[in-house]
Amino acid sequence: MADVVPFGPPVLTDREFAFLRELIMRAAGIHLTDQKRSLVEGRLARRLRHHGWRDYGPYVELLRDGDPNETELRELINAVTTNKTSFFREQHHFDYLRTDVFPEFSGRSLRIWSAASSTGEEPYSIAMTARDARVNVEILASDIDTNVLNTARMGVYSEERVADLSADLQRRHFLRGEGDKAGFVRVRPEVRAMVNFLRINLVEGSWPATELFDVIFCRNVIIYFTRETQDVLFRRFAERLKPGGAMIIGHSENLSWLSDLYEPVGKTIYRRVGGAPRRSHATRKTLESMRIVPAAPPPPPPRPVVRIEAGGVHAAKSATEIRTVLGSCVAACVYDPAMRVGGMNHFMLPSGESADRPARYGVHAMELLINQVMKLGGERSRLRAKVFGGAAVIRALKSGADVGRKNSEFIRSFLAAERIPIEAEQLEGDQPLEVRFQTDTARVRVRAIDDVRGAAVFKSEQRVAATPAPKVAPVSADDLESVLF
Repeated sequence: MADVVPFGPPVLTDREFAFLRELIMRAAGIHLTDQKRSLVEGRLARRLRHHGWRDYGPYVELLRDGDPNETELRELINAVTTNKTSFFREQHHFDYLRTDVFPEFSGRSLRIWSAASSTGEEPYSIAMTARDARVNVEILASDIDTNVLNTARMGVYSEERVADLSADLQRRHFLRGEGDKAGFVRVRPEVRAMVNFLRINLVEGSWPATELFDVIFCRNVIIYFTRETQDVLFRRFAERLKPGGAMIIGHSENLSWLSDLYEPVGKTIYRRVGGAPRRSHATRKTLESMRIVPAAPPPPPPRPVVRIEAGGVHAAKSATEIRTVLGSCVAACVYDPAMRVGGMNHFMLPSGESADRPARYGVHAMELLINQVMKLGGERSRLRAKVFGGAAVIRALKSGADVGRKNSEFIRSFLAAERIPIEAEQLEGDQPLEVRFQTDTARVRVRAIDDVRGAAVFKSEQRVAATPAPKVAPVSADDLESVLF
């Protein structure tokens, strides 16, 4: 009797998975690790059934050689993209629209882009918020997945999808189905009319021409991209966002490495910094293909770099970049935007006595910094601050003391008492930070440091706590890069 081989679910070979992974990365910018192989197999099983195939060989051949119009490629991207969403997901973002954005547009219209709109819950939530606030808004809603866009345009959802919404909100913004439509609701026509749905692949070389936006939502998307792709994407977003406009991202995402373009103003909410953004590589390639190549601006003169450690304070009137590495310590960047003068300190503890190292302690460090900035021409009434650090790196220099938290509490209360507004902060995280502050522009670049470098920061803070303060010394940018990265 011949052996019977049971037919199981199709399995991707190493070569087939490598091909699909590269194709998906190239087409949609989605980075798939080896651990995602089973997910891809599950998502593509429906496509195999559609074609009547029992393994992935013919499917890979179709994508490689038999898909001139990229019809199957689009179905592939539709299958592997994740579309988890809900109405008013991350409520604080919509509260921010209502309390901080919409009041500025009374009597004027504004433009909002929902750049990963999925099945429509996000853009419709924006539209409902604007409608309740009586604000005139144009909403562009885009996604790479054509299937979810079709669902979004219809605006029809099961009653379970709106069960968490208040009865009053459902009454104002939805129509309830009857007869064969029982169990479903549909977004009211006046709400649907506020939203224009369009397929946009965020990693394609060109986006549709449009006016600048006042707000851009791109939530829970960048986690699927490599850091290189993230950098290109958010620089391109900056080109489409008005100076002062809001960039809203997902709850597990941040833009700390793009502080030259975005300032944090709330939980996963950033403000577009004024000025023209640096052109992304993709945008430049698009212009080159049109034979419209912008002239390269002359390179700026090299900016002197100064490195400070715990107990250090430095201020400058000329364009200078001050850098430091923080664990539980805090660095305050204080500046006068009118005089373009500023400085930064790095202190270890809120208070204490030290004859030879007063800048080790927060009170002394702040007094020294403010005095230095004022001596260079800063006006006290114009001073602004950005503060960083206070991570949970050293839990106890003294028994039970949470140094990072106490440092963070101190700097907030000190600046409030001195009436110096904090314009940006990143305090009380879990990772050490590298901070770079430009004294003339007040721009700050912040990067989290990995665990290995975090351990070095821990040892450094312990060492500095017990040794005399190092002298503040200028170093070259090349030398510093080799130390920090």
